Amino acid sequence: MADYGSSWKEHRRFALTTLRNFGLGKNSMEDRIHKEMKHIISTLEESVGKTMSPRVMFHNAASNIICQVLFATRYEYDHALIQFIVRCFTENTKIANGPWAMLYDSLPLIRYLPLPFRKVFNNAEALENLVADFVREHKKTRVPGEARDFIDCYLDELEKRGNDGSSFSETQLLRYTLDLYVAGTDTTSNTLLTGFLYLVNYPHIQEQCQEEIDRVLEGKDQASFEDRHKMPYMQAVIHEIQRVANTVPLSLFHCTTKDTELMGYSIPKVRANWLNSHFLTWSIYHNITELLSVISTTP
Repeated sequence: MADYGSSWKEHRRFALTTLRNFGLGKNSMEDRIHKEMKHIISTLEESVGKTMSPRVMFHNAASNIICQVLFATRYEYDHALIQFIVRCFTENTKIANGPWAMLYDSLPLIRYLPLPFRKVFNNAEALENLVADFVREHKKTRVPGEARDFIDCYLDELEKRGNDGSSFSETQLLRYTLDLYVAGTDTTSNTLLTGFLYLVNYPHIQEQCQEEIDRVLEGKDQASFEDRHKMPYMQAVIHEIQRVANTVPLSLFHCTTKDTELMGYSIPKVRANWLNSHFLTWSIYHNITELLSVISTTP
């Protein structure tokens, strides 16, 4: 992340307002999720008796929901474009959380060598070019004031601001669109995958979840967000899965807003820091004196 200056504040405010307008926290977003769930169910039904990758399926589903907000488009799971997008992001995430990223950060001399971490930059450039194509297409087809998605809203904002000296620009549009895609896809798909795997490994918990869902729905086709208040066991399972699995071991870069001292170490103002939350959250969430179980799930 960049520092928390005027550009960050401007874009954060704009993004929150725009995402709310396109359904964040509203029924329209819930409707999108319900529709995408039907595609997940179809994929699972078609995979009966076969091997399949739930990781790809969940990433496709999460990607489609955010793609509808950013680009006003939904893709079939076998569409070449979404397969390309998912592949680039999954490759980058894997490398960013692996040894090559640590070597890149620790040894500046190797940064220009043709090593595996170069793929991250190649993928990022390809994705930025892809978003640039979306922006060009939107500029041809958009109707000012009648935004279809996030890109249209940003272009409207650019047009309204003119040359006011703000941080809004087409370059920033490309970067923020990709940032929102990552934020809306990676953590969601990882959480879904983790839950899926734990429920498969603990079928008795899966059965209890199903019993509670059936009891609360009472014949309804699908659950709503409001139904969560009537599902304490299901809520506990979700929280327990996230506690045990630690699905996001590395947080984003953050910057100190003033000179800081932590445990005897001096951290200068505006110094980028990457918190290794894996060890921090593991030590917090697996405190044997406060929790009943360290490894097994106990909702």
